[in-house]
Amino acid sequence: MQDTPPVGPLALSSATEAVHGLYARIGSPGLSADGFLPLALADLERRVPFDVALVTTVDTAGAAGGGVRTSAAAAPGNEALAARARRPDAVQRALHATPHLSVRWTDAGPGPSAHALALVTRDTPDGLRRHLGLWREGFRRPFTELDAQWVEFVAPHLLLASRMHLSAVGRRLTPAIPATAGGAVALCDAQGALVEAEEGFLAELRAEHSRWPGAWLPSPYRPLLDAATEIAGRQVAIRRIGAGPPYVLQLRRLGAADRLSATQRLVAEQLAAGSSHVEVAARLGISTTTVRNHTAAIYRRLGIRNRAQLASAVRASGRPAGGHAAAAAVTRPPLPQGAVAAAPGADGSPAL
Repeated sequence: MQDTPPVGPLALSSATEAVHGLYARIGSPGLSADGFLPLALADLERRVPFDVALVTTVDTAGAAGGGVRTSAAAAPGNEALAARARRPDAVQRALHATPHLSVRWTDAGPGPSAHALALVTRDTPDGLRRHLGLWREGFRRPFTELDAQWVEFVAPHLLLASRMHLSAVGRRLTPAIPATAGGAVALCDAQGALVEAEEGFLAELRAEHSRWPGAWLPSPYRPLLDAATEIAGRQVAIRRIGAGPPYVLQLRRLGAADRLSATQRLVAEQLAAGSSHVEVAARLGISTTTVRNHTAAIYRRLGIRNRAQLASAVRASGRPAGGHAAAAAVTRPPLPQGAVAAAPGADGSPAL
């Protein structure tokens, strides 16, 4: 993150206190992955009042990826003002300014006069550029220079703390994945806009999709917003955690076990968990001979010789060891092409 701009002495004390409050809230029990930002904006509103706050990710073409938030006290009736805040020309004003420095202007319409205060931060090397726009309706309510200084100081911390909170919650919700397989998380809204994302998530997706602009979930993974629970690309797979929206997404690099068929994966996961051939056969409703045939095929395909190596291959793929829940995945409806069904409840995560 770049150095935050200086704040005048009158505002420094309250701005510093606000920043401390942001970081103290990271990972709070009971605060969902998407619950951090609304609370942070409510804190911001107490110091710099606004009617609508627009927090978006911005792609390389300058398009904003969603995320309009309105303050709880002023939300009803602000749809028109929110639409003005979303306009591409409004977002572009902040994009053309110096990063982390705000721009202020008066918007004459359509509708009543409104005042805007906006800035864009670049807080990761592969960054999502983050846009924060505050809007007030009414000709006599312009933002002041002191407002601008205060927001310039606090906004980078607000957006960074929001991403750090996602990381903390993501670690609690998502299945454990070895460091070699990735495991980075992101938060995505119902339209596929990335609201938050860890740096590793962005870097892996850019390696997989060289022309990906950055603010929206790439189209091959859009079925995650509907029915699929995991979708594999060429080198990575993304898993949806919880019911959503918004959705917590976990990315992992593909491993050797991903070369198995769906049935072979179920057999491999249960064998890796210590189940016998007889137990696997009973759970999957197939014969013991079929399980043994699958086991032989699995060993050949993975180039392994024993269960210890099988368990290692399953762990490296980021897949949970199977149990009774894995058998239920066999009866699920077909998923879109390229999608992989995950065992229901295998991660033990609650719906968000």
